[in-house]
Amino acid sequence: MYIIIGGGGIAGAALAKALIDLKHDVVVIEPNREACEALYAETGAVTVNGSATDIRTLKEAGVARADVAIACMYRDADNMSFSLLSRSLGVPRIISKMRDPNYQAAFEAAGVNFICDIISMLKTEVLADLEKASEPLTM
Repeated sequence: MYIIIGGGGIAGAALAKALIDLKHDVVVIEPNREACEALYAETGAVTVNGSATDIRTLKEAGVARADVAIACMYRDADNMSFSLLSRSLGVPRIISKMRDPNYQAAFEAAGVNFICDIISMLKTEVLADLEKASEPLTM
């Protein structure tokens, strides 16, 4: 698959590496030039230095042929903009990170196929671990 990732920070870089290891074609859009160079050196991901919320940058990254667009930026508003632009440019599958649950309805209205709700995921994992830790040990 041809996958565009908006944001080359910790989440975007880790995801890019995992997808490249699975033999996907990955392009990461990142505004920090040094981060682009480091990401390419570490993962081999093609990087585009620019804003993932700029339509010209998305076109430069090959959005017209993307199978999936993944929003991994820090700010929900940036992820929303990237998702909307990607959808309007014909990307069939949109995945987005979400920090603030108040954005849920907006992401749904934008046609995001999968919303990665970071807070709910953290809460679920912590509660599951605490429940497991409170179970008596059996021998």
